[in-house]
Amino acid sequence: MLKKNKISDRTDERLESIKKAHSQKSPKFTTRMEDYLEVISELVDLKGYATPTDISNYMNVRPPSVTKML
Repeated sequence: MLKKNKISDRTDERLESIKKAHSQKSPKFTTRMEDYLEVISELVDLKGYATPTDISNYMNVRPPSVTKML
């Protein structure tokens, strides 16, 4: 009986953990994230696609910065 209670307790803890994870709100976008999204949208409208190189040239940042943000 004790073993069954331990399993039940672990199951309850796990379910509570899952419930908490799903109830957390998504983080809001930062201004920088919004800038990247706007640039990507503009490039897609103009060219049909947006590569990290295109984004870095458009925003005047280094390609690794774009890769990190993506």
